[in-house]
Amino acid sequence: LKSGVPLTMAGLNVTHQALVLPQDIERIRQIDNPVAQAVAEMLDFYLPLYLSHPRGLPGAAMHDPCTIAWLLA
Repeated sequence: LKSGVPLTMAGLNVTHQALVLPQDIERIRQIDNPVAQAVAEMLDFYLPLYLSHPRGLPGAAMHDPCTIAWLLA
């Protein structure tokens, strides 16, 4: 952090607002192609971890996609 290299951080206060909800996963699944099915299965795997989170998150936080969105912006 003290190297002098420009740094941008997006904390959990940001990424915990970018959630994929159960109904979002179902909409992805309805696309009905192999990529959408793979994404839905990955999200199905992670969703229970977030639903049981002590902070009571209603969906899966999208940490990495937030980073990619910032890079593309």
